[in-house]
Amino acid sequence: MVQQLSFFEKQKSNSQIKSEIVSKYFWMWAQVMKKRTKTSRLAYIDLYSGQGIYEDGSKSTPILILEKALNEPLIKNQLASYFNDGDSECIEKLQNAVKQIKNINELKYKPVFSNINVDSEIEKKFKEYKFDPTLFFVDPFGYKGLSLGLIKSVLKDWGCDCFFFFNYVRVNAAINNDKFLCHTDGIFGEGKTLELRKELSNLCAQKREIRLMIALKEALYNIGGKYSCGIRFQKEDEERTGHYLVSVSKNVLAYNFAKTIMQQFRTDVIKELGWFEYNSKPQMRELWYIDPIKELENVLLKDFKGQTRTVDHLFKCHNINKPYIESDYKQALKNLEKTNKIIAEPSQDKRRKNTMGNEVKITFV
Repeated sequence: MVQQLSFFEKQKSNSQIKSEIVSKYFWMWAQVMKKRTKTSRLAYIDLYSGQGIYEDGSKSTPILILEKALNEPLIKNQLASYFNDGDSECIEKLQNAVKQIKNINELKYKPVFSNINVDSEIEKKFKEYKFDPTLFFVDPFGYKGLSLGLIKSVLKDWGCDCFFFFNYVRVNAAINNDKFLCHTDGIFGEGKTLELRKELSNLCAQKREIRLMIALKEALYNIGGKYSCGIRFQKEDEERTGHYLVSVSKNVLAYNFAKTIMQQFRTDVIKELGWFEYNSKPQMRELWYIDPIKELENVLLKDFKGQTRTVDHLFKCHNINKPYIESDYKQALKNLEKTNKIIAEPSQDKRRKNTMGNEVKITFV
């Protein structure tokens, strides 16, 4: 795969952010799972792992994951990692890169490598297998191999979460091509491609994208992925969507972990989805950029008019499918208190400076 190998010549900003998000999530996820799991193992499965190190020396997701595991005594004794790539040259380079990681032999379970193509047979095997708590990463070069069935086969078990790469450009083009019908139905659900074609035919590019991504969220929900969150990446050489990185889980805590990490890289929000956007050239949108905190203030004033809630209850009942995290809500509430648009009990002069605790009662006037 010459095209795939050329991808690894130099790490681009989008790829760097993607790897940071997944590796940071792994760390937060593992900190919780190591205490709660009833088994002695945690797992990380990467079906499209690549070569591990870019030609410019930058580290990709597999190396970052293993390095984080080695920094935590309990995790390095629990982590079982599995790396696969359909390109034999990539997986060979990854094996060599892993060998160079300092103290790699301290892992209790030696990393496992394979060189197979992801197809329906893997999905069948995963359906029959009971997984230990697992972080599952599906990052295909295009979209072949990505399916609801594959995600569901791992998500079915306790403590299992998934991140996947969604190539919007490729999938959007494939929707109208009968040649790829089985692949697109695999992503959106049986029979959904033809339904989407009708819905999308008269929509402008922006509305078409939103409808397609809502369909993806609905499909994930239908297989048990109650909580999904994503971040959109603009193409680095032009002002249009390239792809999304999507997290999916059955657990609200995992959802908030993913949102908290993605929020660190947001340059904008996608209100219709409750997701985020990263644009390596955010100056291109400065003219129509709206401060998310200011927007949240207006949303809260409208949604909670005349109501009284604690900060904790307000956040938990309102944040699902919204592109805001807990600290956003607290900042918005502090701003609203300063402008006398809400009443907080206890008031700011009776609380520690610049704080908004979970038990503070908020009345929207």
